[in-house]
Amino acid sequence: MAKTLIWDAAFLRERERDAQEQANQAQFEADWEEADARFSREFSDTNNGFRLCPLRACRRARRCASDELLCVDLLPAKCPHAAAQPRIEEIYAEIQEQRRDDAEAQAAEESADDVF
Repeated sequence: MAKTLIWDAAFLRERERDAQEQANQAQFEADWEEADARFSREFSDTNNGFRLCPLRACRRARRCASDELLCVDLLPAKCPHAAAQPRIEEIYAEIQEQRRDDAEAQAAEESADDVF
């Protein structure tokens, strides 16, 4: 009689699901941070923050060209979080829409590859 191997399939599925949820959450948090950074760059650019920025790259580009966002703290004008939040959410939505469109394009490409 052959020995049947037994494993806890439900546990493995749950573990994979948990790992995927953690990866998704990390991606969502990174996307919120990116949206906030994009808003900060826009705000800096609108208020000519490059003029105050200690980074030559920003001054040369005449816009915020750094991930450090040093000029935002140097700006005399501050944007209240409540006023910034709708724009940050809009940017976040743009990031998510782009991610969705990329996933759909990749799925369509993979589907087309399967046909041939």
